[in-house]
Amino acid sequence: MPKRENQMCCNKKHNEKFKEKVEIEDKSKTRTGSVSEIEEDASANIHLQDAFFLEKAMELAKRHANALFDYAVTGDVKMLLAVQCPLIAVQDENGDNVLHLAIIHLHMELVKNLLEVIANMNAAAVLNVRNDLYQTPLHLAVITRQAGIVKALLGAKADVTLLDRHGNSVFHLAAQQGDEVVLSMLLHHKEASVMRDLPNGDGLTVLHLAVIANSMLCLRQLLAHGVDVNIQEQKSGRTALHLAIEQGNISMAGCLLLEGDAFVDSVTYDGTTPLHIAAGRGSTKLAALLKAAGADPHIENFEPLFEEEDAKDNEREKIIPGTTPLDMATSWEVYDILSRKLCKSKAASEELPIQGNMKDLNEDVKLQLYKLLEVPDLTKSWSMLAQKLGLGILNNAFRLSPSPSKTLLDNYEVSGGTVKELIDALRKMDYPEAVEIIEKRTTLSSQSSQEKAKNDLLPLCDLPSPRTEQADDIHNFKFQDAESICDSGVEISLHKLSFTYSESFTSKTSINLKKKASGYGQDNSLQGKIEVT
Repeated sequence: MPKRENQMCCNKKHNEKFKEKVEIEDKSKTRTGSVSEIEEDASANIHLQDAFFLEKAMELAKRHANALFDYAVTGDVKMLLAVQCPLIAVQDENGDNVLHLAIIHLHMELVKNLLEVIANMNAAAVLNVRNDLYQTPLHLAVITRQAGIVKALLGAKADVTLLDRHGNSVFHLAAQQGDEVVLSMLLHHKEASVMRDLPNGDGLTVLHLAVIANSMLCLRQLLAHGVDVNIQEQKSGRTALHLAIEQGNISMAGCLLLEGDAFVDSVTYDGTTPLHIAAGRGSTKLAALLKAAGADPHIENFEPLFEEEDAKDNEREKIIPGTTPLDMATSWEVYDILSRKLCKSKAASEELPIQGNMKDLNEDVKLQLYKLLEVPDLTKSWSMLAQKLGLGILNNAFRLSPSPSKTLLDNYEVSGGTVKELIDALRKMDYPEAVEIIEKRTTLSSQSSQEKAKNDLLPLCDLPSPRTEQADDIHNFKFQDAESICDSGVEISLHKLSFTYSESFTSKTSINLKKKASGYGQDNSLQGKIEVT
């Protein structure tokens, strides 16, 4: 009996193991079947994708083939570009799209074709795309001076307000290039009023860049469109007039004063006026120009005239004055222009001939002279007369005025010119008609009037004997009145400005020549002209 029970128990265990084995095999078969099904499904999907891709590829190839056929029939390259439209906005490793590259490589016709193709799509996505240098296609067209492409881009509504990585708009770039044609197009844009006075990353406006580029045409266009002529660049506070003086550009300075009504005494952040710069650089022409425009030679900047430790005991408690243009004058010629003082020896003045004042010429005579000088013959024109009178350097400035001949003679009168010198210049030009008009209508003053005029025009300086090196006394020269003149021969008459010199001399009545002589290195070459004691 026990033996039978043991046998039954063994059979039961054997059956259970067999069932487990069968179940495992069934599960394995099921899993294998599922994987096979998945593999079959994936294979089917791949076949479907391949078929879809093949269908699209065939469709695209057919479109390109048709475009090629159309191009062959019409010869119009836009037929080829049209099928590439979705790729036009793609950028290369430098961020340039096809429009950037076409402009860089000067393919004007291609640019125009591309603009026509993208007209029916989102054009802004292509027109205003910026490359890695933040340059739009319009920036590149201005830089490469392609006026035709600029016009086409503006017609396609390219954005003129976008800035490159240096903060330059297309207005800045056009002025920087001195491209008056492109600048003219931009200034007629509806956004011009917002952009023309905008500073770039260096703090310079379009006007400043035009002056730096020495582009008179750009400057005149900007003035005509109402830019702020007195706007300051943001680093040191210089105006366009300061920049013109720094470059020694008398034509630019004259244009800013004549046509732009620039404020002649504008100051930088450290109080420097244009006259400070002209005086410090020893430019007699620019100093005379600014002085004729009413510049004040007594304005102090923030640079101390002397160090505190150099001050005398009685000066230490006082405020140390700033430096004026007179203090900065590097030559006696500039100093004479700024102080309106002309000093000559008595011997020289006694030999001075009576020459006649330009004020003796009445308006009828002047009008006749204006007409005679406005002639096509360059040998008898106002420009030749300017050369003979020593004012040829200002011809560009005279040319800017409505009547150059009138501006020339006004300038000549302001700078102390005489009738005799005018007649001599006209005779050198072989212009007897002009000489005859003056000689017939000119009446010289009486002897007493001549003596008075001589005293007014040539104040004599009774200079004391030279002082010793140990002397510390300061010799002061008194300023002349409003009628005193300068013989620089380069002052320009500014018909829009009022010449009220006397007002500029009321604030100070003397100049310390001792500091000037030691500070600015006056040499012995001046002794033949003036003696300082």
